Amino acid sequence: MKSLTPQQLHILTLLGTFGYLSTRDVSKLAWPNSESHSAHVMAQASLSRLADLGLVLARDLRERPAAKREAPPPKTGIAKGYVLTKRGAEELNNHWMPEYSVYDLPEDGNASLWFADGYNLSLKDHVVRAPVIELCHQMTRQWSPLDDTDPTEQTFLSILPVGPRGASRNFLGLKAYSHFDAVLVNNRFEFVAGVYLADPLTSTATAKVSKLSKQGDPFLIAVDRPPRLLTLVKWRERIAPALAAAVEKELPPGLEA
Repeated sequence: MKSLTPQQLHILTLLGTFGYLSTRDVSKLAWPNSESHSAHVMAQASLSRLADLGLVLARDLRERPAAKREAPPPKTGIAKGYVLTKRGAEELNNHWMPEYSVYDLPEDGNASLWFADGYNLSLKDHVVRAPVIELCHQMTRQWSPLDDTDPTEQTFLSILPVGPRGASRNFLGLKAYSHFDAVLVNNRFEFVAGVYLADPLTSTATAKVSKLSKQGDPFLIAVDRPPRLLTLVKWRERIAPALAAAVEKELPPGLEA
């Protein structure tokens, strides 16, 4: 098989870190600065090509995990989620492992530690995942260049899902931050800050902010309404003033998170 393009590897990595994505999700995350229709067309073409190469598999979003390591073709008219095949997971592991082999690898160098196929992955959480995907889209849109720069060569911050929103197995050692919904990393994939997607119930959100503040890792707070953000930011400052000051120092002037 010919070498994959940087964009194809980028899409496979997105599928691996999220576990599965729809065509619309891929269009947002892989082409964040493109017009939505154009991005969707490019995502469709790219996923079709990766499927032809045997690297990804389309599954119905409401489908149960396959009993065997295979899945039926998706039904017409039902939204599809794309997952890695065994070959796709191997391709990703072979790409990432050599450069980042310092991250918590077993002595035998088993590459299955990071990415695995999605044959038996549940696709039932596509609704609750939507805010994390939208957050990744908006933040990627803010930091990504407008040209076709190799995603692995960008000097911008990236956002990756972790915890219940991410399916890869300790990719780049980020399992240590699974108490967040996502993490910001630099171009060397080093942790910069966690991201907490605030619960709609303020009392639950303040309890979570309190818990995260006590753990000591810097984190941003993502909410859907500015007044709630102010409340939660003040709560973080009350619990851990030094941590709050460190977060504020890293943010651009006038931005709260």
